[in-house]
Amino acid sequence: MKTTIMLLTACLLPLLSTNGAMANGRGDDTALLEAVEVHARPGEAPFYSGYVVPESSKAATQVVDEEEIEDINPRDLYDVLNFTAGLNMTFQGRKGLNFAEMRGGGGLGIILDGLYIPWSQASRVMSNFPVDEIAYVKVVRDATVLSLGPLTNFTSAAASSNQGFVLIRTKTGRGSKSGLKAGYGSYHSLDGHVYHGRDIGNFHYRLSYNKKYTDGRDGWNNARNSDSVLLRLGYDGKRMVINGTFYYDWARREIQRATDENKTSDSKWEYDPLHTFMGAVDFNYLWSDTQSTSFEFYTGRVDTDLRMESFTKPSEAIYDQEDYVTEFGLRHVVQWGDNSLRVGGQAILWDTPTGEFYYETTPRKEQLYGVYVTDEHRFLNGRMTLDGGLRLDWKHVSKGIEKYGPGKGATPLLEDEWAEPVLTASLGASYELLPGWRVSGRLSYSEAQADGFIHTTDDQQLDDEKRLNAELGLKAEITRDLSGFLTLFYYDIDDYKMGVGTLKVQDDPEVYVGIYEAADVERRGFEAGLDGRLIDPLTYHLTYTYQESDNRDDERQIPRHMLGLRLQHRWRVIESNLSLRYVSGYENSRFATDNSSHGVGGYSRIDANINYDFSIRKLAARATLYGRNLSDQHYVTRLGWQDTGITVGGQLSVQFL
Repeated sequence: MKTTIMLLTACLLPLLSTNGAMANGRGDDTALLEAVEVHARPGEAPFYSGYVVPESSKAATQVVDEEEIEDINPRDLYDVLNFTAGLNMTFQGRKGLNFAEMRGGGGLGIILDGLYIPWSQASRVMSNFPVDEIAYVKVVRDATVLSLGPLTNFTSAAASSNQGFVLIRTKTGRGSKSGLKAGYGSYHSLDGHVYHGRDIGNFHYRLSYNKKYTDGRDGWNNARNSDSVLLRLGYDGKRMVINGTFYYDWARREIQRATDENKTSDSKWEYDPLHTFMGAVDFNYLWSDTQSTSFEFYTGRVDTDLRMESFTKPSEAIYDQEDYVTEFGLRHVVQWGDNSLRVGGQAILWDTPTGEFYYETTPRKEQLYGVYVTDEHRFLNGRMTLDGGLRLDWKHVSKGIEKYGPGKGATPLLEDEWAEPVLTASLGASYELLPGWRVSGRLSYSEAQADGFIHTTDDQQLDDEKRLNAELGLKAEITRDLSGFLTLFYYDIDDYKMGVGTLKVQDDPEVYVGIYEAADVERRGFEAGLDGRLIDPLTYHLTYTYQESDNRDDERQIPRHMLGLRLQHRWRVIESNLSLRYVSGYENSRFATDNSSHGVGGYSRIDANINYDFSIRKLAARATLYGRNLSDQHYVTRLGWQDTGITVGGQLSVQFL
């Protein structure tokens, strides 16, 4: 408790100070750490990029740039996402660990430098990805931007599983910067980051090494170790733009033990080793300043041994797990006058020859093929926009599993089976009421077939899911020091696939699968945000989310209120950041020993850090003292897995100019 009080005091004193020297901003006599890249508008993508969103979607798009990431001082990518509107981040100590749920339960497609990462990979390895190498994270809260990625997923219980996208862009070597960072924290946690970037004419590169290590909390089985390298290459020619990203991670990770109210509390599991490779290359040929053709190739691999033991029984099983994805994309963009047309297609090939998650030893191989066309037109000198799009996704199962049956393991395998195509149509419009004030609206409709492999109550056949999404938005530059957004959403979903329990299908080691039913669901809510400056050196970022469902079983699994608040204050060479994340209570029954729902969520997490900028032989340096979960709450986001509580630590960064 003394540590908490001292750290809070250190971070809050500058916030409360009224010394006139505050207005001086950054000191002139000290070299300070600057952003590696400068964006006139953070997250703004060039016209040929696959990250472009229409004007009518921007109210529902939130960008967290590298400076904000540094202010948050996150543990991992999921800490960054925690401070975006509409998202609830949850964790479990099972084979798939991390979840991101959008607007009450829809999944997220994660795209790293163009690489679409299947959930079977992302849930295991993205928490190791180095946040110090992220230039920005763009969260698109609705999946009606049809050019970003597929709206269905591999081995997904939900038909239209992706209800939003997280677009991650890594830092480049532009600007020729090098530096290092080292940190130490609670539970013998070590962090290291060394990078070197350089541009040579039209070429640029950036190479980094990243270290994450922790012993974890005694008895919690949550130690981890990660050593990764990231290479970013680029060529910016007059007509050709080429980008390449290559990432490799050597890791091991213990899978956190559950508490006693969870059926899996006796499971002692770990991934060792846990190797990850991701590669992404895109070629963009600019026929002119308004027309481009892009070809993209991506590949990803997770190769791990899952070691399954027991805390109370002398049992051990080791499963080799291999998970591969290969992707191709082709896109053509034509702009003429006030019109922008985008036409493209994607092929995503997923293969797990050793079996996926709960289907060990049964090979699974699926493909997703998608084509899309979108068009946006501007009227009245850009004050008004109209856009529309169509997307068609096909799923093909080369090898798969039909489903589990009670007490009899896996039932017949699937081969060479096509699912019904997923058709999605969208319309959008925006209008600038006043300079800096823009209202928008979006509407989309989709139909999708559920995967047949999921287990259902009484083995019933589930009907196709039909989904109508509607959204209204307002984005406003209210004053020079105040901006905000407001989005209202309404989802009408017929035959939504909803989890209603778990089924034990294997005793040693214990294996459980989910049971699903179909239900008609209406979800509605809104997100609001403000960014501003209270007084000259004190800035704030506030987001609030409200969401509800008309279906009782769905409603109880949704946190109705979520709030994020970040405060930043600078006094000369001292910068302080204070963050608050509040999630209201909801229920979770998965793996419950009594097969009943239990309360989870209902927590407020407070993080803080204080930074001192100085110079070492004219090199820019920063010393950081941080604390996470300062109120020491062992909050739960999925039944049985608590947060470890308060952690504190320090970091030192040096940049070679």
